[in-house]
Amino acid sequence: MATRSAEAEVKLIFSSTIKNTLDDGQVASVTVGDTLISGKLRNGVEVNQISRAWCDTDRTLASGNTEDIDIYDFAGEDIGAGSGRDGLGLLIEMDEVVTFCIKHVSGTGRLELMPTNPTAYCIWVPSLTVANGGALKAGGLFLMHQPAADGFDVQDGVSHVIRIGASGGDIVYDLYIIGRHDDEASSSSTSSLSTSSSVSSSSTSSSSRSTSSQSSSCSTTT
Repeated sequence: MATRSAEAEVKLIFSSTIKNTLDDGQVASVTVGDTLISGKLRNGVEVNQISRAWCDTDRTLASGNTEDIDIYDFAGEDIGAGSGRDGLGLLIEMDEVVTFCIKHVSGTGRLELMPTNPTAYCIWVPSLTVANGGALKAGGLFLMHQPAADGFDVQDGVSHVIRIGASGGDIVYDLYIIGRHDDEASSSSTSSLSTSSSVSSSSTSSSSRSTSSQSSSCSTTT
């Protein structure tokens, strides 16, 4: 027997420098920004803790199509270790989401989140569409983070499905979700298992308001 555990580190840094070059060559500048999110999430089901992690990168979606993802038990989702299983091959059930991150990696289309609501849709996930101006272009990223004791609620059969769409062209995207399974169930194995993930580090800097982002990554270790 083995007990599953999880850790994560989530960072969000904003930094911007604005410069004004005078006619005599002197430069006035001001830097604004801060570390908005920083710190590790330890194993557990309380504040600043997680017990589940799931990610899938380079997912493809053809223009005009949508796909639904069940973020409670990830039924039908195989990231390499079997349907509905995490990176270690363990069944995954997510009762609360702590961090939700989706990134439009590449493609000429725009990534829409909840373009329409599927059955039993996750009510806290906002609609980002071409029509409302929120759809993501290549390089765009959307992040929600709630490390409080009560995260974003997921209820099987009630509020647990998200829908992703590709509008105006094909897209490639990454999806990262870390959260909690309140029951903290053990999984059978012959050795101790642990899961770690690193999600969403981004920074912004500008001289004439230029922007750069560092993409998210997810890893598992045994």
